[in-house]
Amino acid sequence: MSDSVGKIMVDKFEYDDLKEQSEIQQELMFSDFVVKLYRGYVLPPEHPNYNDDRIKIEMFSIDFNNLNNYIIEIDGKGYKIKSQTVFNKIKEFVSDNLDVLISWSKSQTNDNLDRNAFEGGMASVIQIKYGQLIVLVNGQTKDLNELCYNFIDGIKELIILYSEKTDEELIKKFVEE
Repeated sequence: MSDSVGKIMVDKFEYDDLKEQSEIQQELMFSDFVVKLYRGYVLPPEHPNYNDDRIKIEMFSIDFNNLNNYIIEIDGKGYKIKSQTVFNKIKEFVSDNLDVLISWSKSQTNDNLDRNAFEGGMASVIQIKYGQLIVLVNGQTKDLNELCYNFIDGIKELIILYSEKTDEELIKKFVEE
C-alpha cells in the first residue's frame, strides 16, 4: 500500500468561497446563540430599489470585545449593537417564538416546498441556533412568506429602536418612563 498525495486545483474565487463557508460553519458550531436573517427583493445590486426592504442580520453569540462578530444591514443602513440589553431583548424575542419557528421548519418538507414555492418577488430566510438546536425556515413559500416577514420585522424593530444606545442610556430611558 502506497501513500500518495495528489493536488487538486481550484480557482481562487471558488477557494475563497469555500474558505468563507468553512469560517461560517466554525462560527456556527462554537456559538450557542445565532440569528441569521435575510430578506430582500430579487434585484441586481446596481438596481435603484435594491436596498428597499432589504435586511441582512448575522449575529453570533455577541462578544462586546469583538463587535465585528455580526452584520446588521437594514434598508442599506448599518447598525451596531452597543448594549447587552438589546442583545438580550433579541434573544428573548427568539426564545418566545422558538416553538413557532420549529413548527414552521418542521412543516417544510420537500413536498411542502414544491407545492408552495413561488418564483420572484421577496426572498427571505430565517436561521436560528439556540443551544444545540438549529432551525431553518425558507420564507419564499406561499404559506410562510408573511409569517417570516413579520418575524424578521419584529427583530428589525428591536434593532432600530435600541441598537445605537448603550446600557447606561437604556437604563436612563427606562427610569424616565
